[in-house]
Amino acid sequence: PTAQASGTYNYTLTVSSTSYVSSFTGAITVSPPAPKTFVPDDVFEQRLIDMGYDDILDDYVLTSNISGITNIDLQRTGAGTPQVQEIKDITGIEDFISLTYLKLINNGITSSIDLSKMLNLSSFIASSNLFPSIDVTDNPNLTQLWIESSPINTIDVTNNPNLTYLMVGSTNLSSLDISNNNLLQVLSISGLSSITSLDVSQKTNLQELYAQGTGLNSLDVSNNSQLTRCYTQNNSGNLTCVQVHQTQLSNIPIGFT
Repeated sequence: PTAQASGTYNYTLTVSSTSYVSSFTGAITVSPPAPKTFVPDDVFEQRLIDMGYDDILDDYVLTSNISGITNIDLQRTGAGTPQVQEIKDITGIEDFISLTYLKLINNGITSSIDLSKMLNLSSFIASSNLFPSIDVTDNPNLTQLWIESSPINTIDVTNNPNLTYLMVGSTNLSSLDISNNNLLQVLSISGLSSITSLDVSQKTNLQELYAQGTGLNSLDVSNNSQLTRCYTQNNSGNLTCVQVHQTQLSNIPIGFT
């Protein structure tokens, strides 16, 4: 067999001389090499080494070492100091198929992020990065999505009905469809100057709304009886009045001015 072949191979070995002939038979089983995941970013791989999931900085990690991980925090802490390096390419994260929690805050990630095989992912927290897009349509169990301060210009959350936290402020979004996200408790669209309308009438669980610096022309929170924080300052639209419920006047949410 070749060096890459695997399987069971039968053999016969014949030994002969002028006085005798002997034959031996047997089988050799060749196991395939253990699957490996390509991790081209040295900073990412070093983090995996530091966590005990890898041992050699060679652009690869055993897939079996990462496929069962449910929680991983790759936040870049201490940003601004030379010794704290950014993860710029997150290639390899696609094989972390058991993740329920993924945190990537404050890196310089420019590569695409493949979450399609993370069917149990419930929290994706990746604010302050540089990836241009993110696809969460294959993550129906997502409850937290934090992608603030990233240059994304589209996001589809219509297949994420369990979202309770949606933080998309300071991105390049020009529209946002939250019609299927009626469990929202916290919503941030701060800095989205192209957003001129927002319907939260069905978000009866909404507790916090951050809408500073948007282009809202109107806002009706009269159905949001649990709202405790509502920030709408510095809008570029014609938002001169926020419609509220009578009970909210007795307990004005923080941020109302």
